[in-house]
Amino acid sequence: MKALNDLRSRAEVVLRKKSIVPPDISTLPPTELQKLVHELQVHKVELEMQNHELRITQLALQESQNNYQDLYDFAPIGYLTVDRKGFVLDTNLTAANLLGLDRDSLIGKALSSFLSKEDSDILYLALKRILQTRKKLTCELRFVKENGDQIHVQLEGVAAQKQDGNVSRLRILLSDISERKRAEQQVLARVEEVEDLYNNAPCGYHSLDKDSVFIRINNTELSWLGYTRDEVIGKIRFSDILTNESLMTFQENFPGFKERGWVKDLEFELVRKDGTILPVILSATAIKDSAGNFLMSRSTVFDIAERKLAQETLKTSEERFKAIFEGAKDFIFIKDFSLRYTHVNPATVKLLGVRSSEILGKRAEDIFDSESAQYTREIDTRVLKGERIEEISVKKIKGVPMTFHEVKTPMHDSSGKIIGICGISRDVTDLNMLQDTQKLEPQEYRSEIMRTVLKQASFAASGKSVILLLGESGVGKDYLAKYIHERSSYSSGRYFSVNCTAIPSELAESELFGHEAGAFTGAGRQKRGLLELAEGGTLLLNEIGELSPALQAKFLTFLDTRTFTRVGGEKKIKVNARILAATNRDLEQEISNGRFRSDLYYRLNVFSLRIPPLRERMEDLPILVTQLLGALAKELQMSFAPELTAGEMAKLYNYHWPGNIRELRNVLERALILSGGGTIKVDIEQCSDGVSTFAKTLDIAGASTLADSVENLSRSMIEDALTRSQGRKELAASFLGVSRYALRRRIKKLGLDVRD
Repeated sequence: MKALNDLRSRAEVVLRKKSIVPPDISTLPPTELQKLVHELQVHKVELEMQNHELRITQLALQESQNNYQDLYDFAPIGYLTVDRKGFVLDTNLTAANLLGLDRDSLIGKALSSFLSKEDSDILYLALKRILQTRKKLTCELRFVKENGDQIHVQLEGVAAQKQDGNVSRLRILLSDISERKRAEQQVLARVEEVEDLYNNAPCGYHSLDKDSVFIRINNTELSWLGYTRDEVIGKIRFSDILTNESLMTFQENFPGFKERGWVKDLEFELVRKDGTILPVILSATAIKDSAGNFLMSRSTVFDIAERKLAQETLKTSEERFKAIFEGAKDFIFIKDFSLRYTHVNPATVKLLGVRSSEILGKRAEDIFDSESAQYTREIDTRVLKGERIEEISVKKIKGVPMTFHEVKTPMHDSSGKIIGICGISRDVTDLNMLQDTQKLEPQEYRSEIMRTVLKQASFAASGKSVILLLGESGVGKDYLAKYIHERSSYSSGRYFSVNCTAIPSELAESELFGHEAGAFTGAGRQKRGLLELAEGGTLLLNEIGELSPALQAKFLTFLDTRTFTRVGGEKKIKVNARILAATNRDLEQEISNGRFRSDLYYRLNVFSLRIPPLRERMEDLPILVTQLLGALAKELQMSFAPELTAGEMAKLYNYHWPGNIRELRNVLERALILSGGGTIKVDIEQCSDGVSTFAKTLDIAGASTLADSVENLSRSMIEDALTRSQGRKELAASFLGVSRYALRRRIKKLGLDVRD
C-alpha cells in the first residue's frame, strides 16, 4: 500500500512539471498507474534531449556570431559606419589597417581628415548625394595614411535607413585599388608607348575600311605624303594617291586580297600632295568578322626611294664595272675561297685560248703547268690569309713562257670575312725582252778564277739560301747577283739592288721595310719597302756592312722568320724573296770592332763567294771591254760599238785598276764621249785622278836580308800611295790593291806615322 502511494506521488510531480493537470490518480488501477509512470519517464528523457539540443544550438549560434565578427573584422574590404557628416561610428579591422590606424583610433575621426582638399570635396558631394537619393554611390579617392603614404581607394556608400524612414548613418565599403591603379598606369604608359611607336615608326602604317578609305594613319606616312591627318581620315581613298600604273596593280590585287586575307611586298608609287612620286613597298592583312565578311585592312608601308636610288646607282656601277671588266686589256679574274675561278674577263679568255666555261670552276693546276700552278697556289694561299701581293711571275701559256705583273688582293664579305681573291695581271713579256738579256756563260771568260766563281754561283743559284758576295768595290758584285737571280727559281720575279751606303740612315728602315701613313713627319701615305716589292724575286743588299745596328737586328729577325712590320705598323707581312748580300768590308774585322753583329754575319755567311779584283783576272780584259763598249754605245745611242786599237788596249793592260770594273767602265765611257764617233783614245792618268806609275830605286846591298828589302819596298810603296791619295787610306788601299784593313795593319806593323 505504501509503494502504491509513492508511485502516485511521483506521477503527480512529473505531471505538474510538465504543466499537465494531473487526473484523479487515486482512481487509476495499478496497471494504468504503472503505464502512466513509464510514459512520464520516457517524456522526461525526451525533454532532457531537447534541452541538450538547445544548448548545442546556443553554442553554434555563439560560434556563428564569433565567425561573423571575424569575417567582419578581417574581410578583404574595409567596412565603416559613418554619420551624416562622415565621422566614423564603427569600423572593421581591415578599414582601420587600410588607413594605418587601430579600431579605437579610427572611431570618431572624420574621413575627410585622410583626404586632400580636392578629394574632401568629392567625398562631401558623394555623401550628400547618397543622403538625397538613398541610392548606392561609388567613387575613387586618394587617402593619405598616418605615415604619409598614399593609397588609391574605391569608396562605395549606401544609406542605412531606420524603420521610420529616417537616415542617421551610412555604411561605407573601402577597397584598396592601388595595385589596380598602378597596373592601369602601366597599361596607359604602354599604350602611349605603342602609340608613339606606331606614329613615329621608321615605316608607314595605315588602316582602310572596306571601301579603301583611310580610317587611321601614322605620322610617318603622313609626313611622307605631305597631308594633315584631318585631310586624310575619312576623306581620301588609297586609290586616290596612286599613279595610274600603281592603280592597275591595286585593282588587280585587291579582290584576291579580300579572299586570301593578305598581300606581301607589293610595289606602289604614291603621289604626294605636292605631286611628287614616292616609291613604296606595301604588305597588308585583312580583318574579317566571325562570318568571314571583310571589314577593314591594316597595311605596313616602307619607303624605298633610297633603295631605288641605290639600285640605280648599283646598276650604273655594275654597268661601269662590266665595261671595265670586259673592255680591259689586263687580265682580270676572281677566285673563291677554294681557289676556283668564278669570274674571268674576255682578255683572260682570249689569252688562254679557251671558252670561259672551260675556266670557271677550275683551279690553277687544271690550267697551268705543275710548276706554275704550285707557285700560284702558294701565293693565293697567302692572299687568303689577308696579304696583298704584287709580283712578277712567269707562266707557260700554250707552252710559251710569258712574264706577268700581277696584283692579288683578298676579297671580303660585309662582315669582313675573306671569301676569295681578286687578281689583275698584265703581260710584261715584251718589256722584259727589251731589257738587256745578254748572259755570259762561265766558259766565255778566259781566267780560271772567274770561271770557277761563276760555276760556284750557278750551283748556289739552284738553292734558296742567302748568298754573301765579297770583294773590293767595283769588282761586279751586282753583276754576279743578277747572274745568280737569272739562274734561280726566282728568275720569274723582279730583281732589286739597293746600295746601303746611298740611303740616309734616317730613311733606311723605311726604304727597306716600308712605312704606314702617318708613321713619321712627311709620311702622308703608305709605302711598300724594297723587301715587299721583291716578292717572288731577288733583293741584293749591297754594302750591307753600312747598315746601322738597329737595322741589322731587324733584318736578322726577317731572315729568321721571313716576316716584318712596316715602320709605324702592327701587321706582320710575309715575303718570299731570295736575299743576296754584298760588301767590300772585312766583316770579321767589323765584328771585332763592334760595328757588325756576329749573329747576322753567321746568318748571311751560309754560302759566300769572293769575286776577284780586275788585276787578278787581266786575261778577261778584252771580253769586259767588248761587253762594256757595246752597252755604252747602246746607252749613248751610237750606231755601232767601236773597238780599241792594240795600243789603247795595251794602256789598259799596263794599268793596275784599283777601281776595278767600275773604273774601267768610267774610262771607256769618257773615251767614247771624247771620241766624237772617231778613234777612241783612253787617258788613264786623267781617269784615275792623276795616278802615276810608282818608281823606286832600292839599295839592296844596304839591306841585311831579303825580309828587310821587302819591308823597305813595302814602306816605300805605302808612303807613295798615301802621298798620291793625300792621306786618304781607302784610296791608298785601292792604289795598292789591298783592303783598307790590310793597309791599316801594314801601317801599324811598319810603324809609319800617317800624319806625316
